[in-house]
Amino acid sequence: MAGYESHLKVVINARRTRQEIIQRELAVQKGRLLKEEGRLQQWIDASESAMDGLSKRQQSGGTPSEIGLYYQFVQSQAKKIQAQRILLTELEAVYEKKRQALEIATQEKVMVEKIEEKRKQAYMAGLRKKESALLDEVAGQMKWRMS
Repeated sequence: MAGYESHLKVVINARRTRQEIIQRELAVQKGRLLKEEGRLQQWIDASESAMDGLSKRQQSGGTPSEIGLYYQFVQSQAKKIQAQRILLTELEAVYEKKRQALEIATQEKVMVEKIEEKRKQAYMAGLRKKESALLDEVAGQMKWRMS
């Protein structure tokens, strides 16, 4: 008696591979997002520190050139922070698309696996029915021979 042979094995493997690839891409994207968030926080901290320094220099009567340097640094940090926020928004959008793609890939894989399981159950039910019919026939022949 031959066992059940899956015709969807290739499809299931392709779906699983696709899901794994998207999971890896999502992990890479998450790592990049976290790295860039850390960089943004560093720039914000540096900017706040520079603002404190600028405030102290202004109150203590620092030289105009010194105050000008602090001001230029604060301005450059503000531009970096703005650019970093834009980058983070873009990275978050890419991350969300990858997350949605992973969700779809997972749903597709589960759907194909369910179809395969139903086919296997139908095959096994048909096999049990054939076995039952064969046993009934054998029992009927034995009864006929005994009578």
